[in-house]
Amino acid sequence: MALETESFTTSPAGSDIVSLHSEDALFKLPEHDENVIHHRGKTYQRGKARPAKQKDKSFSAWYWEHGEEITEGGKTRWKCEQYWEDKKFTHYGVNSNKAIVNHLQENHGTSKKGATSIGIP
Repeated sequence: MALETESFTTSPAGSDIVSLHSEDALFKLPEHDENVIHHRGKTYQRGKARPAKQKDKSFSAWYWEHGEEITEGGKTRWKCEQYWEDKKFTHYGVNSNKAIVNHLQENHGTSKKGATSIGIP
């Protein structure tokens, strides 16, 4: 049986980080559909399930090309699309983009100025 852990930390900048990892090579995503993600007793809204005022909001920062907006408890979060495709549920609070940028640089070799390795085997 694989051990599954969720780490939740708050960075000095106040951006909380949640990441789901497993010791097993095969990851399993939390229960989800196109409108919600259910994970550890929380429901994250996505797509058309988000409140109307948030659906119309468009984010212009470069890192939104690599993530999806989700909300939980009225708080907006950035979910890493590459990790989602790899069956890992990792998301960050958007009150500070430093954690998001660090995640993309350290885990995917992606930066605003540089080339991206996302999607390249």
